[in-house]
Amino acid sequence: MFEIIAVTNRIQCREPFAERLARLRNAGVSAVVLREKDLPDAEYLELARKAAGILEGSAARLIIHGHADIAKALNIKSVQLPLDGLAEASRETLGYFSGIGASCHSLEDALRAERLGATYIVLGNIFETSCKPGLPGKGTGLLKEVCAAVSVPVYAIGGVKKENLAAVRAAGAAGACIMGDFMTASRPELLCFDKRRLALYGITDRRYFETVPMAGAVEKAIRGGMTMLQLREKSLPEDELLREAVEIKKICGKYNVPLIINDDPEVALRCGADGVHVGAEDMSVAEIRKAAPQDFIIGATCKTVSQAKKAEAEGADYIGVGAVFPSPTKTDAIRVTPEQLFEIASAVDIPAVAVGGIDADNIDGLKGTGISGVAVISALFGAPDVEATAALLREKSAEITCAGRGIKAAIFDMDGTLLDSLHVWDRILLDFFESMDRPPDEELKKSIGSLSLREGAALLKDFYRLDMTVDEIVSDVNGRLAWYYENEVDARPGVREYLAGMRSAGIKACVATESSMELAEAALRRLGLLENFEFVLSCQNRGIGKNTPDVYLEAAERLGAEPGECLVFEDALYALRTAKSAGFHTVAVYEPHEKRQNEMRKAAEKYIGDWESAAPGRY
Repeated sequence: MFEIIAVTNRIQCREPFAERLARLRNAGVSAVVLREKDLPDAEYLELARKAAGILEGSAARLIIHGHADIAKALNIKSVQLPLDGLAEASRETLGYFSGIGASCHSLEDALRAERLGATYIVLGNIFETSCKPGLPGKGTGLLKEVCAAVSVPVYAIGGVKKENLAAVRAAGAAGACIMGDFMTASRPELLCFDKRRLALYGITDRRYFETVPMAGAVEKAIRGGMTMLQLREKSLPEDELLREAVEIKKICGKYNVPLIINDDPEVALRCGADGVHVGAEDMSVAEIRKAAPQDFIIGATCKTVSQAKKAEAEGADYIGVGAVFPSPTKTDAIRVTPEQLFEIASAVDIPAVAVGGIDADNIDGLKGTGISGVAVISALFGAPDVEATAALLREKSAEITCAGRGIKAAIFDMDGTLLDSLHVWDRILLDFFESMDRPPDEELKKSIGSLSLREGAALLKDFYRLDMTVDEIVSDVNGRLAWYYENEVDARPGVREYLAGMRSAGIKACVATESSMELAEAALRRLGLLENFEFVLSCQNRGIGKNTPDVYLEAAERLGAEPGECLVFEDALYALRTAKSAGFHTVAVYEPHEKRQNEMRKAAEKYIGDWESAAPGRY
């Protein structure tokens, strides 16, 4: 998942800085870097305190720039430091943070930052920027080189704008940091397209307004819950379309609902619409992006994976995919099956909206396809009561997304679920048996698999009559594990993208693991994953296992959610059953050590075969 991070400069703001921060809260950014370099420490501390309050509860996390001590004082877990500052920071200081960014300007800088413990790299300046006039951009070639050389995420900074985001994505960056546009744009909410705007996307059709004024129907639809409108009037002459667009824009502007013009970027720009939607035969997304304002929304119709990838590469904000059902407005439209819809939506980072014949009766058939919303024509504007129908469709649209089910938080197992590490446990157990001169017992190994390390150590002690205390066995096993977790264990493919998507969707997450806290945090930090989590809970440190729900209940409480508002991701059947019995929503994750996959499917509400083909929101 490609992330957009806003970087502040209060001097550039058009309004009071607090108001700009409040607008960034709802702009769809994944983080806000408080960069105010000119402030004395005391003033920066006060500003950071206010910023934390404004952003609290939003999907955007606050990153403190250059002041590790202030971040710690405010209990903020993300910090961005200059490279020298990172080198000077103590191990204790760095250990406090889950996210540690390092400002870098070369490949050598990036490699050094990774060695020093950075969990992500901010590389700049990629393009020429007004902040540093006369300094040429380093280019996407360097960005691509750094992305390939380091294992932590890389974010581009310096001259990054909406029109060159496609080049940043293509270079392999995990995201981009943008300052100027977020500080100066009249509508910063439109710079980073918020997929929630696609929840209920209305599209006009003249046949439904022969006896009913379009303006009135549009206002009723907005009142009912329509989140975006596309004015699609192909038969109107341009001057009439322009007059109608100006009238409809007034209504959409009144409710802050984006207005999109179908196929005609010139009319869209002339009437002050928020964007344009184009088909495969229309003007290319790349051409429109070059000529459009910085906050202009561009949508593109796609029926194949290749079309979707092309639209994303050229700078589209979203794609429309269909027809997903037979459509009365496009009787000759080629159908897109739910499987094809899933494949297309999964192929790109930008959100997808389903279109074509969707109504309240068939919308449930789109569950699990990865869409961010539905586009409707006849089911909305052809309804006797437009406002009531919009409310029903908005509710049903929400039901096919994660947020629509009331999900607030996620609890992730680590070993086998997030990390490819269970083979290490097998190796350690064999080493332990050999060191004790004891033959491995397969039934014993199976029993240990459903216990905490401490419980397993007690079983080993009794089974083999070992002349060791439980604490000594635990210490021995952890000592053997430490090297692997600190050096070898890797994340499962696709995990980084999935977690970034969860964070982007505003879902808080934590880790509940059987491993020790120290080993878990060391591995997650090294892999650049720790910043995705509010905290890590260790069954081992608490002397409990996942055969009781205690660890899940504690996690939910700390995340501020009820069990019914939490997803639990596990790769072991016994753990899934424990979580399910306590009222949690459960997601089974395939791991070859667990042989009872059919039972896993039955025990969970969702089954993930591999993270690369999964995406947040598909529950």
